[in-house]
Amino acid sequence: MPAADKSNFRLDINALRAFAVLAVIAYHFDILGFPGGFVGVDVFFVISGFLITSQIQQSLIEGRFSFANFFTSRLRRIVPALAVMCFVILIFGWFYVLPSEYISHTKTAFQALFFGSNYAFGKTEGGGGYFDAVQTSVSPFLHTWSLSIEGQFYLILPFVWVLIYKLWNKRQEHLVFALLVIALTYFAYDTTQHTEQSFYSLPVRAWEFLVGASLVVLPVSL
Repeated sequence: MPAADKSNFRLDINALRAFAVLAVIAYHFDILGFPGGFVGVDVFFVISGFLITSQIQQSLIEGRFSFANFFTSRLRRIVPALAVMCFVILIFGWFYVLPSEYISHTKTAFQALFFGSNYAFGKTEGGGGYFDAVQTSVSPFLHTWSLSIEGQFYLILPFVWVLIYKLWNKRQEHLVFALLVIALTYFAYDTTQHTEQSFYSLPVRAWEFLVGASLVVLPVSL
C-alpha cells in the first residue's frame, strides 16, 4: 500500500483536465476534429476517482480523516458556484421562457442542487438519449447531469473506502480490482438493456471512478 500523498497539485493531471474540458466544449460546438469530444466527461470521472480517493487514503494513513470535514469541503467547493449558476439561469428564464418551461426549469434546478438531475434527465430525455438531447433539449441544466453523478460518488465513496481501509488494509488493491470487474460487468450488461438511460447512471459509470481509485493502490509510483 503506497503511503505517498498523490493528491498534491499535479501539472500532468491539470493538463489532462484542461484537454478534457476543451474536448467537451469542442464537441458541443461541433468543431471539426472533435466528434468524440464527449469522452472528456469520462476522463473527468477517472481523474475524480483518483484525486478524491487519494485524499481519503492519505487522510486515513495520517489518522486525520473525518466524514464531516470531507463532506463540508466537497459542499463548499461545489454548491456555491452551482447555486449561483442556477440562480442566474432562472433569473434570465423568468424573462425569456414560457411559464410551463420555467416551472420545469425550476424543478430541474432543485434536482441539480441536490445532485439528482442525472436521473431526472435519464427519464425525460431517455427516449432519444443524451446525444439527441444535446441537439433538441431546451433545458439549460442538461450539463448538470455529470455534476450530479460526481456528487453521488462523493456521497458513497468515503463510506466504502473507509470500510476497505479498515477491513482489507493489506489487500486493498485486490478488493478494488474485484469491484472494478463487477462494475465493468454491470456496465456491459446495463448498456445493452437500457442504452439511453444508462448514460446518466452512476452504477453504470462506477467503473470509471474505480479505474481512478485503483491507481491509488497500485504498487507503483504515478
